[in-house]
Parts: sequence; C-alpha cells; structure tokens
Amino acid sequence: MKRLLFIQASPRTTQSKSTQIAQAYLSALCENNPELIVDELSVWDIDLPVFDGDKVAAKIAVMQGKQHTAAEKT
Repeated sequence: MKRLLFIQASPRTTQSKSTQIAQAYLSALCENNPELIVDELSVWDIDLPVFDGDKVAAKIAVMQGKQHTAAEKT
C-alpha cells in the first residue's frame, strides 16, 4: 500500500489555483495508481505551535553550529 500526504496550506482552499492544480494532479495520480491512499491535512484546521522570531533564530543557530540562547530554547 502506498500513501501520500497532501498538505493544504492555502488560505483560499478550493479558490486557490495551486490547490486546483494539485487536486487535478492527485486525481490523475490516483487514477493511474488505484492502490494509492491520499491523506489530506489542512493547516487551517489544526492547532500549530507558534513559530516566532526566537524559533527562527534557534533554527539558524543549529544550522550554524551555535548554542541556543535562553529565548531560543523556548
């Protein structure tokens, strides 16, 4: 069994051209791969953690091999 995760990130949902293109692609993909299971996750329907400036700085610190500050550790 094959699975694919489609992450719906456009706030315009079905009005979004990129979503419409993705849906057309997924339809064709499923037609050619009937065993494929497509899971859809809308970022607008779930609670996501806050990703603020401190989190961005923490990510960059890791990429640069630096230690996190107290604020970045949050």
